[in-house]
Amino acid sequence: MQLLERSRLEHRFCQGDNDREWFLRSLIAERQGNVDAAYQSIAQAIALRPGELPYLHREGLLLQRLGRQKEASLKLQRANVLEGFQTELNEIVLRGQHTEPTAEICERIAKLLHEFSREIPARTWRQLGLRMTSAQAERRP
Repeated sequence: MQLLERSRLEHRFCQGDNDREWFLRSLIAERQGNVDAAYQSIAQAIALRPGELPYLHREGLLLQRLGRQKEASLKLQRANVLEGFQTELNEIVLRGQHTEPTAEICERIAKLLHEFSREIPARTWRQLGLRMTSAQAERRP
């Protein structure tokens, strides 16, 4: 890796712009008995990667430990919904439907990716689906 590239990565990591760093800080703070700091750290990780399942699940568990049951329940429900979406996305990939997708599969993948806050790939799949629909319409007499 080039020295400049490495320097940029190290700078980014040290500035707290790395979701994984915040996740690890959350784990450390909880081990040290500071649940509030653990929650604040996982909130930072989620701000950087809002659709990351382990982060959302951890947030719900930390809210439970903080006695914020209603919020915890909502966060854990959201994590469970996303887990279902992840399963559906995995099934699409395992069936190989992503390699030769239909317009409908493109749109479904786009919606699933959107749920995980993966906007750039979601937009790409949506655009592919729209192109396929347009091409199909042009071929019709």
